[in-house]
Amino acid sequence: MYLIVVGLGGIGKNLVKIATEDKNDVVVIDVDEKRCREIAAKYDVLTIVGDATEKSTLEQAGVSKANALIATTSDDAANLMMALTAKGMGAKKTVAVVNQEEHVEMFKEAGIFMYEN
Repeated sequence: MYLIVVGLGGIGKNLVKIATEDKNDVVVIDVDEKRCREIAAKYDVLTIVGDATEKSTLEQAGVSKANALIATTSDDAANLMMALTAKGMGAKKTVAVVNQEEHVEMFKEAGIFMYEN
């Protein structure tokens, strides 16, 4: 599978570990260059330093051919925007971490799979 993981906090790092162990092709997007370097040194992934709410960053990551984009940041608004944009650009599935309970309904209405943190 071709997966795009956005955010290299605890959830994102663990997801990259599991996805690479399962032999998936993984692209990682994070705004922090140091985090990208560290994960690239540890796993066979393509890293992109950038903002995944921008279409150009998602295009660079190959979102149109992605089996899934998983947004794992601590910002629900950014996760929702990334997931909706990726969905509109052709990602087959979008998954997002939802950090605040009051936002769950919004993600459900948008048809985004959720992981409640």
